[in-house]
Amino acid sequence: MDMTAGADGATPGGILVTSLDFELAWGLRESRGGAGWRDRVAGARAAVPRLLDALTAHGIRATWGTVGMLALEGPDELRALAPATRARFANPALCAYTYADEVLGEAGEAPLHFAPDLVRLIADAPGQELATHTFAHYHCAEAGHSAEAFEADLIASLDVLARFGARPRSIIFPKNQVVRNCLGICARHSIEAYRGNPPGWLFAPRSSSERGPSLRRGVRLIDEVLPLSGRNCYPLSAIAGEEPRNVLASRLLRPGRGSTAFDRLLVRRVCAGLEHAARRGLVFHLWWHPHNFAPDTDRRLALLERALGTFDRLRDERGMRSMTMLEAARAAGGEGTGS
Repeated sequence: MDMTAGADGATPGGILVTSLDFELAWGLRESRGGAGWRDRVAGARAAVPRLLDALTAHGIRATWGTVGMLALEGPDELRALAPATRARFANPALCAYTYADEVLGEAGEAPLHFAPDLVRLIADAPGQELATHTFAHYHCAEAGHSAEAFEADLIASLDVLARFGARPRSIIFPKNQVVRNCLGICARHSIEAYRGNPPGWLFAPRSSSERGPSLRRGVRLIDEVLPLSGRNCYPLSAIAGEEPRNVLASRLLRPGRGSTAFDRLLVRRVCAGLEHAARRGLVFHLWWHPHNFAPDTDRRLALLERALGTFDRLRDERGMRSMTMLEAARAAGGEGTGS
């Protein structure tokens, strides 16, 4: 499953691409009611400024795939701007609009679902790209999805996020459910880059009915700390092609899910990928969610700092560069570079 075979199209020093899925409660609504759910979402909100500080301090250029609903002021604006054409998911728990009707009238819910202040903070931070994570955390691989509903959702997201600056040119699909018929729709709306999954059965997108305890889930957990799937680095030339271009993910950084020893191995695995990419002139695409850094944010950020410190050293020693997804897609097409 490693993508490093051959180094054609190598870029001296290598490239780190960084992306985040910014969704707060909209992306965690299926687990609502679980132990610590509210603390996790509130902690994710509090973690965003600190993540931004860490990224900008290390000169990391990052893509923030942002749920459009997050950028709204509240329930009234959501009702006013929600698209009329919506998916009729077979699993009603996947409908963000039904969920919103059920919970947004409760006290204390607004800060968990709406964060235009944080979206503005991201948009104004140096080197950060504001991308779409769809309007309603839309699930493309679920029964009930339609091309018409996805397009309506995408347009709503782009319109809302355009308030904060340039209209988004990158998309991160929720649950990494990349569906081919959605890519043509993205191209029609000037989306140039998306985050695809590493090749192989281990990372193939699945619907909600296919998730749950499984051999694959166990193997993926082990792969977070041991190189079962390889390093998942690749040459910049692998991104080239028709738009939107596939800026493949390499590694999910998800600290705090096990023991301290597990976290040490997790960060070591990330740093090994960075080292390999720098030596071979390849791309390494690291991604996470802000809620992966809550609770216990201090300890989890310390782990991120270790990875970013490795990037600092590789930038100084080998000339490794940091790029957003859009910058990597454009560089693959000969249109620009990162820092």
